[in-house]
Amino acid sequence: PYPAREITVTATEVADGERRTIRDQILGEEQAEPERSYLLDITLWHGEEEIEPTGSVTVTFSGIDTEGLYPKVYHIDTNAQTATDMEAKAGENGDVTVDTNHFSYYEVQLLSLQGLSGYVGDKFINGGEFQLTGDAWTADGANSPILSITKNTTIDLNGHTLTISKNSQYFDVHNGAKLTIVDSQAPQETVTTGGDKLYGNTASLSEDNSTLTYYITESTPTGTGTQETLEQHTVTLTGAGKILCGEASEQAILVKGALELQSGVLQNTGGNHIVLVDRGTLDINGGYIVGGGRDGTPGGGIYVDNGTVNIQGGVIAANRGSSGGGIFFQNGTLNISGGAVTGNWLNDGHDNGGGIFVQNGTLNLSDGYVTNNYKKCCDDCKNDVNNTHGGGGIALANSSAMNMTGGYVTGNYSGLA
Repeated sequence: PYPAREITVTATEVADGERRTIRDQILGEEQAEPERSYLLDITLWHGEEEIEPTGSVTVTFSGIDTEGLYPKVYHIDTNAQTATDMEAKAGENGDVTVDTNHFSYYEVQLLSLQGLSGYVGDKFINGGEFQLTGDAWTADGANSPILSITKNTTIDLNGHTLTISKNSQYFDVHNGAKLTIVDSQAPQETVTTGGDKLYGNTASLSEDNSTLTYYITESTPTGTGTQETLEQHTVTLTGAGKILCGEASEQAILVKGALELQSGVLQNTGGNHIVLVDRGTLDINGGYIVGGGRDGTPGGGIYVDNGTVNIQGGVIAANRGSSGGGIFFQNGTLNISGGAVTGNWLNDGHDNGGGIFVQNGTLNLSDGYVTNNYKKCCDDCKNDVNNTHGGGGIALANSSAMNMTGGYVTGNYSGLA
């Protein structure tokens, strides 16, 4: 309610003895000891009056050397004796950011990453923060790994590949736990503009999986019409961090708790899905979900049955299936505010939603792209007058709702159009 020029922010570091007492009482003495930590009392002022934000604000912690370390930020409520993980994000410049709607005590921690390579075994059993120091895999003769995630776990792929070796194996994120995937060696992307075909350009992986090519059709208003331009995006996956199904699997990751993809590549090899959400939450802020699905099975990239998916960035491309080549979603809410669902496809003309299929759910599109997804035609579909076979980009069924306040649905192709 006040002009920004009238508001000041103070951040006072709490003395070490008091800090440790608060940390041990609320966060717990058994928590991993950070390399460095700071307990800050952050206060928002209007004159001499202490106030709180009226909505969500972004707080940036600058000047922190995070190289080789993983940042965590907790909101400490000394009255309720609780600590809330604020899901901090580290920028390339080392800045650490969180979104909050309340100011008080914040514990900023820098944790050592546990190095990991070779056979993973039971390394994830107690959660923690991991960084691949070489390629890793989930099979070692007759030994069986433990891929159940029952405690919060972060994996920095660090430019290496973690191979899910057997088709019966997958990460199982339990209710109450969160798996975060990042890649500190994110791949390079090049963009070229031009091309005569402005729609229906499916994405592709090179035969050796070293390159992803996908397309975005930009649309610019021109008076009473629009001007379309095709962008070709080429992503060099060699040297990128990847979780790869070595054999065709039901899915790479089953989410009953929470999964956050910040960066990195998730790829199945002819399996049903890449991510399956079962009453869980999926947040995509970056990275690539590619190469999943098979004909006759819905949701090649992402399959959701009762859950919430928030897409703020990243690319879901080169997936296929029956209904929902890129995303099959039923019973829940799909929020898209960034990123791209592009170049996914359906090979059976009787199926719906080359990019996204929503059934008994809600799709909220406020930004981002649903573009260049593809649905072929079928011999008897041309006589369809009730739109039961359609949706090159998006298809909705069974009382689903779509709210579009922004974003782009461009360049999609349906054989019925």
